[in-house]
Amino acid sequence: MRKFVSRVFGPKVWGKMLAPKLFPKADQEALRQRFIEVLVQHAAVREAAVFGIPSEKWGEVPVGAVVLKSVSTVTAEQVRVWANARVAARYQQLAEIVILEDFPRSSAGKTLKRTLREPYWAGHATKI
Repeated sequence: MRKFVSRVFGPKVWGKMLAPKLFPKADQEALRQRFIEVLVQHAAVREAAVFGIPSEKWGEVPVGAVVLKSVSTVTAEQVRVWANARVAARYQQLAEIVILEDFPRSSAGKTLKRTLREPYWAGHATKI
C-alpha cells in the first residue's frame, strides 16, 4: 500500500507518492532504539548502530553495526543470533551484523549512519 503525502505551500498543494517501508517513520526510531538496546547488552559490544538496507522481499531490512570492546573472538554471526533471540517478532530480526573498528563520526561526534548505509544502497534507483 502506498501513502500519498501532500504539503501546502501558500496557494499550491504539492504531493508525492511514498514507497512503502518495512519500518514506518513513526515506528522506525522506536524499533531502531530497541535493536540498539539489545545489541549493547552483549558482553563484547561497546557501541551499536542500526540502519536499513535494501531487500527484494521486504523493501528494507535492518542491519546492525557494532564496535567491540576489545579484540574478541566473537563473530558477527554469533552476535546476530544472540540479538535475534532477544527480539520478539520474527519479521523484526536483524538480517546482518557488521563489526567495525570504529563508527564514522560527524564533527559533533554523532554516528554517520548514511555513511554506513552507502555501500548497500549503491546502484539502487531509490534510497527508501
